[in-house]
Amino acid sequence: MAVDSLALMLTDIAAKYEERPSSPAFSRLYEDVGRWAHMFAVLHEELNSHFEAINGRAETTGHYGAQPSRNFLQLIKDLKEDLYALKRAGVDAKLVGKYQQAIDRCQPWLSPSGGSAVPEGFEPVAIIKYEQVFSETSSSVNLNKQQSPVELKMIGGGSYP
Repeated sequence: MAVDSLALMLTDIAAKYEERPSSPAFSRLYEDVGRWAHMFAVLHEELNSHFEAINGRAETTGHYGAQPSRNFLQLIKDLKEDLYALKRAGVDAKLVGKYQQAIDRCQPWLSPSGGSAVPEGFEPVAIIKYEQVFSETSSSVNLNKQQSPVELKMIGGGSYP
């Protein structure tokens, strides 16, 4: 893919999320991320909204409405496509494993029409509110003894004598 088309693709992805609001609580989580902060805040907030609603429906009616089901399926599609596009452009953005597993548990029973029956005995999704669920692995590294990603910093010029 040519450099110009990669730049256009990244611009299009950023613009897609600029149109969607995020609350200050989620925006604050990603202040240090850079260009993709708003996208990650929007996606995190939308994922939490769906997971909270599904958890509530699992405890009550056992039915996740038609429109919310379609919206969640579209969010899953956007998430997959946009993270893949970022990766193709050299931005290795990742979703935390717990949330990917939650998506993988929900996707099979989500229906685009008529609503979705939440499976009996559905294990509620553990909602992550105060930590990032997205990271750019190219600029951070996870340490075994620390929960959150640690920012990598360049030391020296990177050249050899």
